[in-house]
Amino acid sequence: MIALAVSADTSWTAATYAGLGLAALLVGFVKTGLPPLGVLIPVVMALTFPTRESVGALVLFLVVGDAMAVAYYWRNADWSELTRLIPPVAGGMILGALILGVLDDRLLRVVIGALVLGLVLLELIRLRCRLDLASDRPAFRVGVGAAAGLATTLANAAGPIMGVYFLSSGLGKARFMGTTAVFFLVVNASKIPVYAALEMIRAPYLQAFAALSPLVIVGAWIGRRFLAWIPQRVFHFAVLALTATASALLLTF
Repeated sequence: MIALAVSADTSWTAATYAGLGLAALLVGFVKTGLPPLGVLIPVVMALTFPTRESVGALVLFLVVGDAMAVAYYWRNADWSELTRLIPPVAGGMILGALILGVLDDRLLRVVIGALVLGLVLLELIRLRCRLDLASDRPAFRVGVGAAAGLATTLANAAGPIMGVYFLSSGLGKARFMGTTAVFFLVVNASKIPVYAALEMIRAPYLQAFAALSPLVIVGAWIGRRFLAWIPQRVFHFAVLALTATASALLLTF
């Protein structure tokens, strides 16, 4: 299967496949309980592929990971919360699609780098200040939903935003996992036709996806065991530091 993907685009190198494989493994890590790692994935992809194509290629792996999470947790989803988020998230996604239609690859790379750095800062502020945001206020919900829709469309990077929102909503662990799983499966699946229309998903990526998607499952298996022995706090800040460094590279190259 790997040979098939290589024949589809001979310009791909071993580093290209390594980057795509690493992203697939990271998706598995994220979906099995390591959300801080999620902000690193779009950076790895953007440093591996042309920026626009990296966004389109990554969404295929995300849908696989989301489907795995939904299979485990969908019964715990807060459907009323999800319903209230539909309008603002859809608005942000439409704005993101319009922006994607006019940005060139270099500018999109800078936007993704700045966006991911902003998400890292948001996560650090949340941890430092122990944020307990008033998620019951409509204005807060609209702002968060629109920002998440924009971030997920431009860079597949809405995880930190929705993590802060769902935590501030007072969801217990089970409801948090279920609501997050359903939210991202719906959002990521809905982006596929948009990315296809913008020619951000091409045949070589589909073939590479078919070859490498099992790594999402492998990543999920490894992630659950890795988390058992590494201190969560140490891991969390190590990921944020690495992500900030990689995001800065996006702004300079």
